[in-house]
Amino acid sequence: MSVHQKIDESSAVRLSSRAELIEAMRQPIPEKSPVMGEKAAPDEPAAVGFLILASYGMMLTVMFLGYAHGASATMVVTISMLYICIYLAVPTIFMRIEGATPMPLQRFLASGLETWTGHVSGKNAIIQILTIPVAITLALAAIATVAAVKL
Repeated sequence: MSVHQKIDESSAVRLSSRAELIEAMRQPIPEKSPVMGEKAAPDEPAAVGFLILASYGMMLTVMFLGYAHGASATMVVTISMLYICIYLAVPTIFMRIEGATPMPLQRFLASGLETWTGHVSGKNAIIQILTIPVAITLALAAIATVAAVKL
């Protein structure tokens, strides 16, 4: 059984074994030259950014459904939504300016990333990245549920 792996945007290579797949994933991706001296996140795939966006989207949904009752509360939730949009827009703009070619998710999961404290597997890195926004979302949902039950 063969596995297809896209090496660059113009050609696909047929790989016949797991060893060839791993070796192909270690090959560098052709990149645009960065505008700035150092890339902001050279070893994170765009899919991780979409997961972060989805987790904050869930947080905003919980905030709106659970807390936006009345004019002043709706205004506070709307302001929070604007702050989160700005918070997520700034890194997106930086990535667009530097012209980085994102790493494919499969390569990220196989190779992980290097931190100051050592190597982290791709799965563990995603868990660490999403822990805080998901925990805050769950806490907001729990508080809204308790508040709704008490009323």
